[in-house]
Amino acid sequence: MNKQLNSTSFSLMISALNKCLFLGLLIPYMFKISKTSTFISVIVGFVISLFFFVMLLLLFNVNSNLSFVGKVKNNFSKPFSFFVTHLQIVIVIMLASMLLWRLSSFATNEYLYETPIILVVLLISLPIFYISVNNFTVLCRFNTLCFMAGLVIIIFNFIGLLPHYDVNNFKPFFTDSFGSILNSAIHYAVLTVSPVFLLTIVPKNDISDCKSFNKKMMISFVYSNIMGFLIFFTIQMSLHIDLINLYTYPAFTALKIINLSNFIDSVENISSILWYIYITLAVCMCVIYAKFSIKEFYSISNNRYEKILGIAIVIIILLIVLPIANMSYYLDKISIMKFPFYMLLILLLSYLFVLIISKLKNKS
Repeated sequence: MNKQLNSTSFSLMISALNKCLFLGLLIPYMFKISKTSTFISVIVGFVISLFFFVMLLLLFNVNSNLSFVGKVKNNFSKPFSFFVTHLQIVIVIMLASMLLWRLSSFATNEYLYETPIILVVLLISLPIFYISVNNFTVLCRFNTLCFMAGLVIIIFNFIGLLPHYDVNNFKPFFTDSFGSILNSAIHYAVLTVSPVFLLTIVPKNDISDCKSFNKKMMISFVYSNIMGFLIFFTIQMSLHIDLINLYTYPAFTALKIINLSNFIDSVENISSILWYIYITLAVCMCVIYAKFSIKEFYSISNNRYEKILGIAIVIIILLIVLPIANMSYYLDKISIMKFPFYMLLILLLSYLFVLIISKLKNKS
Protein backbone atom coordinates (compact mmCIF):
# COMPACT_ATOMS: atom_id res chain seq x y z
CA MET A 1 0.00 0.00 0.00
CA ASN A 2 1.12 3.58 -0.43
CA LYS A 3 0.31 7.20 0.27
CA GLN A 4 -1.36 7.77 -3.09
CA LEU A 5 -4.68 6.98 -1.42
CA ASN A 6 -6.79 9.84 -0.09
CA SER A 7 -9.69 9.61 2.33
CA THR A 8 -12.25 10.72 -0.27
CA SER A 9 -11.56 8.01 -2.86
CA PHE A 10 -11.08 5.46 -0.07
CA SER A 11 -14.41 6.24 1.62
CA LEU A 12 -16.28 6.13 -1.70
CA MET A 13 -15.54 2.39 -1.83
CA ILE A 14 -18.24 2.01 0.82
CA SER A 15 -20.95 2.77 -1.74
CA ALA A 16 -20.15 -0.33 -3.82
CA LEU A 17 -19.38 -2.69 -0.94
CA ASN A 18 -22.48 -1.64 0.99
CA LYS A 19 -24.85 -2.61 -1.84
CA CYS A 20 -23.02 -5.49 -3.52
CA LEU A 21 -25.40 -8.11 -2.04
CA PHE A 22 -28.62 -6.34 -3.02
CA LEU A 23 -29.11 -7.97 -6.44
CA GLY A 24 -31.05 -11.25 -6.24
CA LEU A 25 -30.16 -11.74 -2.56
CA LEU A 26 -30.95 -9.09 0.04
CA ILE A 27 -33.74 -7.25 -1.82
CA PRO A 28 -35.97 -10.29 -2.56
CA TYR A 29 -35.25 -11.80 0.86
CA MET A 30 -36.30 -8.69 2.80
CA PHE A 31 -39.51 -8.24 0.81
CA LYS A 32 -40.29 -11.92 1.33
CA ILE A 33 -39.78 -11.74 5.10
CA SER A 34 -41.05 -8.29 6.12
CA LYS A 35 -43.36 -7.62 3.14
CA THR A 36 -44.97 -4.14 3.33
CA SER A 37 -42.91 -3.35 6.44
CA THR A 38 -39.64 -3.68 4.51
CA PHE A 39 -38.98 0.08 4.57
CA ILE A 40 -39.12 -0.09 8.40
CA SER A 41 -36.66 -3.00 8.38
CA VAL A 42 -34.25 -0.98 6.24
CA ILE A 43 -34.35 1.92 8.71
CA VAL A 44 -33.92 -0.37 11.75
CA GLY A 45 -31.17 -2.27 9.91
CA PHE A 46 -29.34 0.98 9.22
CA VAL A 47 -29.44 1.90 12.93
CA ILE A 48 -28.02 -1.53 13.83
CA SER A 49 -25.33 -1.24 11.15
CA LEU A 50 -24.25 2.13 12.58
CA PHE A 51 -23.06 0.33 15.71
CA PHE A 52 -20.92 -2.02 13.64
CA PHE A 53 -19.62 0.86 11.53
CA VAL A 54 -18.43 2.72 14.63
CA MET A 55 -16.61 -0.49 15.56
CA LEU A 56 -15.00 -0.41 12.12
CA LEU A 57 -13.69 3.12 12.71
CA LEU A 58 -12.33 2.06 16.10
CA LEU A 59 -10.62 -0.91 14.44
CA PHE A 60 -8.89 1.43 12.00
CA ASN A 61 -7.56 3.45 14.95
CA VAL A 62 -6.04 0.43 16.72
CA ASN A 63 -2.42 0.09 15.54
CA SER A 64 -3.26 2.50 12.72
CA ASN A 65 0.07 1.77 11.01
CA LEU A 66 -0.99 -1.84 10.43
CA SER A 67 -3.53 -3.56 8.23
CA PHE A 68 -6.00 -5.96 9.82
CA VAL A 69 -3.67 -8.91 9.23
CA GLY A 70 -0.87 -6.91 10.84
CA LYS A 71 -3.07 -6.19 13.86
CA VAL A 72 -3.86 -9.89 14.23
CA LYS A 73 -0.18 -10.88 13.99
CA ASN A 74 0.78 -8.12 16.42
CA ASN A 75 -1.77 -8.99 19.13
CA PHE A 76 -2.22 -12.75 18.91
CA SER A 77 -0.20 -15.93 18.88
CA LYS A 78 0.94 -17.38 15.58
CA PRO A 79 -1.51 -20.35 15.61
CA PHE A 80 -4.47 -18.05 16.33
CA SER A 81 -3.28 -15.52 13.75
CA PHE A 82 -3.03 -18.32 11.21
CA PHE A 83 -6.56 -19.49 11.99
CA VAL A 84 -8.21 -16.04 11.84
CA THR A 85 -6.35 -14.92 8.71
CA HIS A 86 -7.04 -18.08 6.74
CA LEU A 87 -10.65 -18.30 7.93
CA GLN A 88 -11.22 -14.80 6.58
CA ILE A 89 -9.46 -15.60 3.31
CA VAL A 90 -11.76 -18.60 2.78
CA ILE A 91 -14.89 -16.56 3.62
CA VAL A 92 -13.84 -13.71 1.34
CA ILE A 93 -13.17 -16.08 -1.57
CA MET A 94 -16.57 -17.72 -1.00
CA LEU A 95 -18.20 -14.27 -0.93
CA ALA A 96 -16.55 -13.35 -4.23
CA SER A 97 -17.68 -16.66 -5.74
CA MET A 98 -21.29 -16.09 -4.70
CA LEU A 99 -21.28 -12.54 -6.07
CA LEU A 100 -19.82 -13.65 -9.40
CA TRP A 101 -22.30 -16.52 -9.65
CA ARG A 102 -25.25 -14.25 -8.88
CA LEU A 103 -24.15 -11.62 -11.41
CA SER A 104 -23.64 -14.27 -14.08
CA SER A 105 -27.07 -15.74 -13.36
CA PHE A 106 -28.64 -12.30 -13.67
CA ALA A 107 -26.90 -11.59 -16.98
CA THR A 108 -27.89 -14.96 -18.42
CA ASN A 109 -31.48 -14.83 -17.22
CA GLU A 110 -32.24 -11.25 -18.28
CA TYR A 111 -30.08 -10.75 -21.38
CA LEU A 112 -28.01 -13.63 -22.70
CA TYR A 113 -30.66 -16.35 -22.83
CA GLU A 114 -28.94 -18.51 -25.44
CA THR A 115 -25.36 -17.88 -24.33
CA PRO A 116 -23.78 -20.65 -22.22
CA ILE A 117 -23.52 -19.36 -18.67
CA ILE A 118 -19.94 -20.61 -18.44
CA LEU A 119 -19.00 -18.20 -21.24
CA VAL A 120 -20.86 -15.40 -19.43
CA VAL A 121 -18.86 -16.10 -16.24
CA LEU A 122 -15.58 -15.93 -18.15
CA LEU A 123 -16.52 -12.67 -19.90
CA ILE A 124 -17.52 -11.00 -16.64
CA SER A 125 -14.24 -12.18 -15.09
CA LEU A 126 -12.06 -10.27 -17.60
CA PRO A 127 -12.20 -6.85 -15.82
CA ILE A 128 -11.83 -8.67 -12.50
CA PHE A 129 -8.59 -10.25 -13.74
CA TYR A 130 -7.27 -6.85 -14.84
CA ILE A 131 -8.11 -4.90 -11.68
CA SER A 132 -7.16 -7.68 -9.27
CA VAL A 133 -3.56 -7.97 -10.46
CA ASN A 134 -3.08 -4.28 -9.66
CA ASN A 135 -3.04 -2.58 -6.27
CA PHE A 136 -5.83 -1.07 -4.23
CA THR A 137 -5.19 2.41 -5.65
CA VAL A 138 -6.30 1.28 -9.13
CA LEU A 139 -9.53 -0.12 -7.66
CA CYS A 140 -10.24 3.16 -5.86
CA ARG A 141 -9.69 5.18 -9.03
CA PHE A 142 -12.06 2.95 -10.99
CA ASN A 143 -14.65 3.21 -8.20
CA THR A 144 -14.38 7.02 -8.11
CA LEU A 145 -15.10 7.18 -11.85
CA CYS A 146 -18.14 4.94 -11.38
CA PHE A 147 -19.45 6.73 -8.29
CA MET A 148 -21.07 9.66 -10.11
CA ALA A 149 -22.55 7.31 -12.69
CA GLY A 150 -24.18 5.32 -9.90
CA LEU A 151 -25.59 8.46 -8.28
CA VAL A 152 -27.06 9.69 -11.59
CA ILE A 153 -28.61 6.28 -12.34
CA ILE A 154 -30.31 5.98 -8.93
CA ILE A 155 -31.73 9.52 -9.07
CA PHE A 156 -32.83 9.05 -12.70
CA ASN A 157 -34.65 5.82 -11.79
CA PHE A 158 -36.33 7.50 -8.82
CA ILE A 159 -37.61 10.37 -11.01
CA GLY A 160 -38.50 8.13 -13.96
CA LEU A 161 -40.77 5.98 -11.77
CA LEU A 162 -42.59 8.94 -10.19
CA PRO A 163 -45.70 8.58 -12.42
CA HIS A 164 -46.03 4.95 -11.31
CA TYR A 165 -45.77 5.52 -7.55
CA ASP A 166 -48.70 4.26 -5.49
CA VAL A 167 -48.80 4.82 -1.72
CA ASN A 168 -51.29 1.97 -1.43
CA ASN A 169 -48.39 -0.43 -2.07
CA PHE A 170 -47.33 0.20 1.55
CA LYS A 171 -50.68 -1.06 2.86
CA PRO A 172 -51.59 -2.79 5.05
CA PHE A 173 -49.31 -1.11 7.59
CA PHE A 174 -47.58 -3.01 10.41
CA THR A 175 -49.24 -6.35 9.68
CA ASP A 176 -45.96 -8.25 9.97
CA SER A 177 -44.69 -9.45 13.33
CA PHE A 178 -41.92 -7.66 15.18
CA GLY A 179 -39.80 -10.79 14.77
CA SER A 180 -40.08 -10.66 10.98
CA ILE A 181 -39.14 -6.98 10.87
CA LEU A 182 -36.19 -7.53 13.22
CA ASN A 183 -35.04 -10.62 11.31
CA SER A 184 -35.08 -8.62 8.08
CA ALA A 185 -33.31 -5.67 9.74
CA ILE A 186 -30.51 -7.87 11.13
CA HIS A 187 -29.95 -9.38 7.69
CA TYR A 188 -29.78 -5.89 6.22
CA ALA A 189 -27.24 -4.78 8.83
CA VAL A 190 -24.97 -7.81 8.49
CA LEU A 191 -25.03 -8.01 4.69
CA THR A 192 -24.46 -4.29 4.14
CA VAL A 193 -21.78 -3.56 6.74
CA SER A 194 -19.70 -6.79 6.66
CA PRO A 195 -18.26 -6.22 3.15
CA VAL A 196 -17.19 -2.71 4.23
CA PHE A 197 -14.85 -4.28 6.82
CA LEU A 198 -12.74 -5.54 3.90
CA LEU A 199 -11.33 -2.01 3.72
CA THR A 200 -9.31 -2.78 6.88
CA ILE A 201 -6.72 -4.44 4.65
CA VAL A 202 -5.45 -0.87 4.18
CA PRO A 203 -3.66 0.66 7.22
CA LYS A 204 -5.17 4.00 8.20
CA ASN A 205 -1.72 5.63 8.12
CA ASP A 206 -1.41 4.75 4.43
CA ILE A 207 -4.10 7.32 3.65
CA SER A 208 -2.60 10.71 2.92
CA ASP A 209 -5.20 12.93 4.63
CA CYS A 210 -6.25 10.69 7.50
CA LYS A 211 -7.21 13.66 9.73
CA SER A 212 -10.59 13.83 8.00
CA PHE A 213 -10.80 10.05 7.66
CA ASN A 214 -13.57 9.34 10.21
CA LYS A 215 -15.76 12.19 9.00
CA LYS A 216 -15.58 11.20 5.34
CA MET A 217 -16.10 7.52 6.13
CA MET A 218 -19.23 8.30 8.14
CA ILE A 219 -20.60 10.64 5.44
CA SER A 220 -20.02 8.00 2.78
CA PHE A 221 -21.65 5.29 4.89
CA VAL A 222 -24.74 7.40 5.63
CA TYR A 223 -25.00 8.46 1.97
CA SER A 224 -24.73 4.85 0.79
CA ASN A 225 -27.51 3.74 3.13
CA ILE A 226 -29.74 6.62 2.01
CA MET A 227 -29.25 5.45 -1.58
CA GLY A 228 -29.99 1.90 -0.43
CA PHE A 229 -33.21 3.05 1.23
CA LEU A 230 -34.12 4.91 -1.95
CA ILE A 231 -33.75 1.67 -3.93
CA PHE A 232 -36.07 -0.24 -1.58
CA PHE A 233 -38.51 2.68 -1.42
CA THR A 234 -38.65 3.02 -5.22
CA ILE A 235 -39.33 -0.70 -5.70
CA GLN A 236 -42.14 -0.73 -3.14
CA MET A 237 -43.73 2.46 -4.44
CA SER A 238 -43.73 1.07 -8.00
CA LEU A 239 -44.85 -2.54 -7.49
CA HIS A 240 -47.38 -4.25 -5.23
CA ILE A 241 -45.82 -6.56 -2.65
CA ASP A 242 -47.38 -9.67 -4.25
CA LEU A 243 -45.80 -8.75 -7.57
CA ILE A 244 -42.43 -7.99 -5.94
CA ASN A 245 -42.36 -11.45 -4.37
CA LEU A 246 -42.89 -13.10 -7.74
CA TYR A 247 -39.50 -11.95 -9.00
CA THR A 248 -35.91 -12.73 -8.06
CA TYR A 249 -34.78 -9.33 -9.35
CA PRO A 250 -37.59 -6.89 -8.41
CA ALA A 251 -35.27 -3.89 -8.76
CA PHE A 252 -34.78 -4.79 -12.43
CA THR A 253 -38.48 -5.55 -12.93
CA ALA A 254 -39.56 -2.16 -11.53
CA LEU A 255 -37.35 -0.35 -14.05
CA LYS A 256 -39.11 -2.02 -16.98
CA ILE A 257 -42.15 0.21 -16.49
CA ILE A 258 -40.17 3.43 -17.04
CA ASN A 259 -41.10 5.04 -20.34
CA LEU A 260 -40.39 8.77 -20.51
CA SER A 261 -43.01 10.21 -22.87
CA ASN A 262 -42.49 7.26 -25.23
CA PHE A 263 -39.06 8.71 -25.95
CA ILE A 264 -36.82 6.67 -23.67
CA ASP A 265 -37.70 3.06 -22.96
CA SER A 266 -35.81 -0.10 -21.95
CA VAL A 267 -34.20 2.01 -19.23
CA GLU A 268 -33.55 -1.14 -17.20
CA ASN A 269 -30.83 -2.13 -19.68
CA ILE A 270 -28.88 1.04 -18.89
CA SER A 271 -29.67 1.05 -15.18
CA SER A 272 -28.55 -2.55 -14.70
CA ILE A 273 -24.99 -1.30 -15.32
CA LEU A 274 -25.16 -0.10 -11.71
CA TRP A 275 -25.33 -3.69 -10.44
CA TYR A 276 -22.43 -4.76 -12.66
CA ILE A 277 -20.36 -1.92 -11.21
CA TYR A 278 -21.18 -2.71 -7.58
CA ILE A 279 -20.63 -6.45 -7.86
CA THR A 280 -17.49 -6.24 -10.02
CA LEU A 281 -15.92 -3.78 -7.58
CA ALA A 282 -16.87 -5.98 -4.62
CA VAL A 283 -15.39 -9.11 -6.24
CA CYS A 284 -12.18 -7.20 -7.00
CA MET A 285 -12.08 -5.99 -3.39
CA CYS A 286 -12.42 -9.58 -2.18
CA VAL A 287 -9.54 -10.70 -4.42
CA ILE A 288 -7.33 -7.81 -3.30
CA TYR A 289 -8.18 -8.49 0.36
CA ALA A 290 -7.27 -12.18 0.03
CA LYS A 291 -4.14 -11.35 -1.96
CA PHE A 292 -2.77 -8.82 0.52
CA SER A 293 -3.74 -11.00 3.50
CA ILE A 294 -1.62 -13.85 2.15
CA LYS A 295 1.17 -11.46 1.16
CA GLU A 296 1.35 -9.87 4.60
CA PHE A 297 0.90 -13.02 6.64
CA TYR A 298 3.71 -14.81 4.80
CA SER A 299 5.80 -11.62 4.38
CA ILE A 300 5.93 -11.82 0.57
CA SER A 301 7.75 -8.75 -0.79
CA ASN A 302 8.18 -9.65 -4.46
CA ASN A 303 5.65 -7.67 -6.56
CA ARG A 304 5.69 -10.30 -9.30
CA TYR A 305 4.49 -12.93 -6.82
CA GLU A 306 1.78 -10.48 -5.76
CA LYS A 307 0.36 -10.37 -9.30
CA ILE A 308 0.61 -14.15 -9.67
CA LEU A 309 -1.24 -14.46 -6.36
CA GLY A 310 -4.04 -12.20 -7.63
CA ILE A 311 -4.44 -14.29 -10.79
CA ALA A 312 -4.39 -17.52 -8.76
CA ILE A 313 -7.18 -16.29 -6.47
CA VAL A 314 -9.38 -15.31 -9.44
CA ILE A 315 -8.79 -18.77 -10.95
CA ILE A 316 -9.82 -20.39 -7.63
CA ILE A 317 -13.01 -18.31 -7.66
CA LEU A 318 -13.74 -19.45 -11.22
CA LEU A 319 -13.14 -23.08 -10.23
CA ILE A 320 -15.79 -22.65 -7.53
CA VAL A 321 -18.29 -20.81 -9.75
CA LEU A 322 -18.07 -22.77 -13.01
CA PRO A 323 -19.30 -26.13 -11.61
CA ILE A 324 -22.39 -24.47 -10.10
CA ALA A 325 -22.93 -21.97 -12.92
CA ASN A 326 -25.81 -23.97 -14.40
CA MET A 327 -27.60 -24.24 -11.08
CA SER A 328 -31.07 -22.72 -11.19
CA TYR A 329 -30.99 -19.00 -10.43
CA TYR A 330 -34.53 -19.07 -9.07
CA LEU A 331 -33.68 -20.68 -5.76
CA ASP A 332 -35.83 -20.25 -2.69
CA LYS A 333 -35.44 -16.65 -1.50
CA ILE A 334 -35.14 -17.67 2.15
CA SER A 335 -32.82 -20.69 1.96
CA ILE A 336 -30.44 -18.92 -0.45
CA MET A 337 -29.73 -16.30 2.24
CA LYS A 338 -28.65 -18.72 4.97
CA PHE A 339 -25.15 -19.32 3.61
CA PRO A 340 -24.10 -15.69 2.94
CA PHE A 341 -25.71 -14.48 6.18
CA TYR A 342 -23.94 -16.91 8.51
CA MET A 343 -20.73 -16.66 6.52
CA LEU A 344 -20.64 -12.86 6.81
CA LEU A 345 -21.79 -12.96 10.42
CA ILE A 346 -18.72 -15.09 11.26
CA LEU A 347 -16.56 -12.63 9.32
CA LEU A 348 -18.06 -9.68 11.20
CA LEU A 349 -17.66 -11.33 14.61
CA SER A 350 -14.00 -12.13 13.87
CA TYR A 351 -13.34 -8.42 13.28
CA LEU A 352 -15.14 -7.43 16.47
CA PHE A 353 -13.28 -10.08 18.50
CA VAL A 354 -9.91 -8.83 17.25
CA LEU A 355 -10.95 -5.24 18.02
CA ILE A 356 -11.95 -6.04 21.63
CA ILE A 357 -8.82 -8.08 22.40
CA SER A 358 -6.55 -5.50 20.74
CA LYS A 359 -8.14 -2.69 22.75
CA LEU A 360 -7.69 -4.61 26.00
CA LYS A 361 -4.04 -5.42 25.21
CA ASN A 362 -3.25 -1.82 24.31
CA LYS A 363 -4.76 -0.61 27.60
CA SER A 364 -2.69 -3.05 29.62
